[in-house]
Amino acid sequence: MGPAVKKASKGILSDVLKCLTNNIKHMREFTLAVVDKMVAGLSDFVDATHLLKPASNRSDGPTRRSAKNSGRMPFRDLESQWTRHDGNEYQRYKRLITSSCA
Repeated sequence: MGPAVKKASKGILSDVLKCLTNNIKHMREFTLAVVDKMVAGLSDFVDATHLLKPASNRSDGPTRRSAKNSGRMPFRDLESQWTRHDGNEYQRYKRLITSSCA
């Protein structure tokens, strides 16, 4: 999968952990549904251990904070990282995550 996807997945994992610890029931259920779909999408990859790395390795820069404060989903942050290297991987994960919202 490459370093760009590996780097972006750290940001995804930290957001997933935050949503799983949320007190709102439907938020936790939605998060579990998204994780199930992501794992199903990664099932053809042998090595998915990069998803288990600590979320503390990720930088929490001003761009990410401003995206959170404006209420946007973190796709913009991921898009900026992935489109530089492999836009197809970004689009694949974006479709996977947004399809679970419908």
